[in-house]
Amino acid sequence: MTHRHKILSDPGGRKITRLASVCETAGPGSFTTSSDLQQLPPVLCPFHQQRLRRPWTDKAAKMCCANSFHLWRWADTRRKSSDGDKSAKRPLIVRNVETGKMLVDSLHKIARNPLPCTSTICQGSLMCGPVRRNGRDPRPKEEVLQHAREFLDQFYTSIKRFHSKAHEKRWSEVERQVQARGTYDLTETELVFGAKLAWRNSARCIGRIQWSAITIFPPRTDGQHDYKVWNSQLIQFAGHKQPDGSVIGDPASVELTEICKKLGWKPEGGRFEALPLVLSANGEDPEIFEIPEDLIMRVKITHPVYKTIDEMQLEWYAVPAVSSMMLDVGGVEFTACPFNGWYMVTEIAVRDFCDAHRYNLAEVSTLSHAAPFYIG
Repeated sequence: MTHRHKILSDPGGRKITRLASVCETAGPGSFTTSSDLQQLPPVLCPFHQQRLRRPWTDKAAKMCCANSFHLWRWADTRRKSSDGDKSAKRPLIVRNVETGKMLVDSLHKIARNPLPCTSTICQGSLMCGPVRRNGRDPRPKEEVLQHAREFLDQFYTSIKRFHSKAHEKRWSEVERQVQARGTYDLTETELVFGAKLAWRNSARCIGRIQWSAITIFPPRTDGQHDYKVWNSQLIQFAGHKQPDGSVIGDPASVELTEICKKLGWKPEGGRFEALPLVLSANGEDPEIFEIPEDLIMRVKITHPVYKTIDEMQLEWYAVPAVSSMMLDVGGVEFTACPFNGWYMVTEIAVRDFCDAHRYNLAEVSTLSHAAPFYIG
């Protein structure tokens, strides 16, 4: 989702960027305390200077128009710091449209990993976002130590034991392990903290506060013994490509469906046929495991008014369990860590059924008027 922006200038020579919205772009491993999130009183934008309650100064880096929901980001074009544009270091003001409160987000400024989103472009809605790390090569020791140090600082800060004897002792243990074998073992408490932190900081989903279960398999060591779930979700419908190029089922699953067939799967060829799990352990070749039908909760898609929806015989699985993401905690990479969430009411109807690269029902439907989908 690209947010268009417009550059304006005030009489003092500074330029101002008008943003429709700004997303939180913190990367895995970053953390903030409550003191980093400050509520700011609303002030007026340059279009309402006659009512402005404080003068233009270089310190007034962030201002928000009290008469709109737009955010305003200042960029001082007259002075540059030694290491680049000063505006790039400034936090972003995020305004809650519902309550009117504003928060200063500095979380994304301390992220070490490259971020998919910027202050003007949000990629959180992409079904398949950019891959941060390609290949199976393990991280260099120096990089692991950097991530580990920052993560341990965040962890011990969160439990109010920063720079304690336990903190320093733990860091010494981690440093010895990394120097000896290139990685280290997280404690159970650290892993629980890191899993929550990494998902909160991910830009993938707007419902990151909600998840109830996660299964974490052994981490990456030398890159030759990875554990992997090949399915993007544990329950996923197949896509059967036909000789004429059309697809029966989910077009997004065509490639994985072909892999399953090569591994010995014998499908029936239906529109809503669950793929088997494709799993590889300890770096070995993948194997398929069919999911018993009685373990898959299916929901019929109906409409209280438009009975044509019923005639389309649509259905979907109830629980989305994401299985294709990698968990990155303190420099330790867990290549298999499936976790569950739940669907928003719009996701199945708008994305899964109507996206052009999915079931594309908006094009193939014979309805004479728009009819929203409801889960019944």
